[in-house]
Amino acid sequence: MRRRFVAAIASLSLVALVGTSAIAAPPAGMIRARASAAAEAGGKILLKAKVIRPDQSATFSASAVVTLDGGAVPVDLRLAGKRSFLALKKVAIPAEESLGCKTVEITVNYGATTEVFTRMVSVVAEGTDLETAPACV
Repeated sequence: MRRRFVAAIASLSLVALVGTSAIAAPPAGMIRARASAAAEAGGKILLKAKVIRPDQSATFSASAVVTLDGGAVPVDLRLAGKRSFLALKKVAIPAEESLGCKTVEITVNYGATTEVFTRMVSVVAEGTDLETAPACV
């Protein structure tokens, strides 16, 4: 009786150990995109797109469209390295740009997946502390 009980506990422990490792496997290829929360008129907006835990055989590219007073500004984000899954770009804001919220659409192509992220950037007056700048909703 005691041997069966020990064998049953050992079996259940083994199943629980294998089951948790299979459940805890991280998802592959999570896509993220960011834009500066605030920027000064006459300054720059930093755009960033990356893939977390990428499949190294997949292709990766990113582009963005920044909507300013002068119209939509399309830009291609540059890869941070030869086999990198991080893309960056700084977009200049004209000094005469009106203050307020601006829309940024970042398009990320990863393998067969294409995702579009919409971010808001607050354009503030020159000399304003960007840490305390009002956020766009």
